Amino acid sequence: MRGAGTLLGAAKIVRSHCTPGGQLHVSAYVSHFVATYDRAKVATFVGKLYAADAPLDEFHCSDSIPTVVKWLTEEVDARVGAGAPRKAHVMPLGAMLAGWVQANPLQPQGKTIFRRASGARPQGLSPDQRRQIKSARSGVDAQRQWREPLSERLLTMKLSVAAALGVGILTLGVAIGKRMR
Repeated sequence: MRGAGTLLGAAKIVRSHCTPGGQLHVSAYVSHFVATYDRAKVATFVGKLYAADAPLDEFHCSDSIPTVVKWLTEEVDARVGAGAPRKAHVMPLGAMLAGWVQANPLQPQGKTIFRRASGARPQGLSPDQRRQIKSARSGVDAQRQWREPLSERLLTMKLSVAAALGVGILTLGVAIGKRMR
């Protein structure tokens, strides 16, 4: 959610369909409370949430944007400290995500992680995911193939460059020597 206009406007529309004098509790949930990453916008939103004619009774969001949610919590805590009810609630994602990761472990090595339909090419995979798929197909763990250590490769490269420079200097010396005769 970038701004509160659409959210509060929708809550007003819901309230307009309620029978006059009827009891209605309007809540909203957004997964990402963005508020354009601006503390002033967060304060404005909380002001509208606590206004006497506020269309929302409660607001819920995740803690996916920690800085903005911290500002929201500080603004709401100040109002709650002054005796107002808590009208904004934050759902922490960490425990839920940890539970999902534990319940959905990766496939063991050697099996294709992403099944694909008849010849379709996998799209949007990370290089690591592509390496795992290639490794599963070839039966070789591509990440663990032996490769000469970096220090030895750099030494070989330095020696090659030194040899090329040496040959170049030697050739230049011979050319200069011939001219001096």
